[in-house]
Amino acid sequence: MMIFFEDLENIGIRGIIVTDDIFLICAFLIIPFGILLLLFTYIYNKVYIKNNQRDFLVFFFGEKGGDDFSRVGGNLVVVAYWFLIYYSNYKTFSAKLHFPSINDEKNKPIPIIPNTNRENVKVFEEKHKGWLLLNLSSMYLGFILGVIFLVYGFFMEG
Repeated sequence: MMIFFEDLENIGIRGIIVTDDIFLICAFLIIPFGILLLLFTYIYNKVYIKNNQRDFLVFFFGEKGGDDFSRVGGNLVVVAYWFLIYYSNYKTFSAKLHFPSINDEKNKPIPIIPNTNRENVKVFEEKHKGWLLLNLSSMYLGFILGVIFLVYGFFMEG
């Protein structure tokens, strides 16, 4: 059975394709914008981390641990994303346990990034403030756009 263009209006597909609803248009523009944001952030991180590889290795693993991580072929971008998740909680929710002080005997840094004590985080913040700002902004913007898309999809009438 073939569907002709006249039948599209009866099924409602034309109403989805051609619409004057500005909210619907914006909701569907979130998808390509989110993909572009993700690709831009990923490429930016690959280039930035490659150019500052030594800083990241020493910050995450310490002097000797960074050499071991490089030797086994670890991916710093993945470790950087882990750090950003914990750093976001550290800044947003004041989760101080993620990055304990170097003098804290009870709490230790996260095993995947063992050199990230509070003092080292402060030094890293000063040196790479732009990188942190761009990544956190990208993460929060992507989250907000995703929520807007889901809310529109679930609660608005078509």
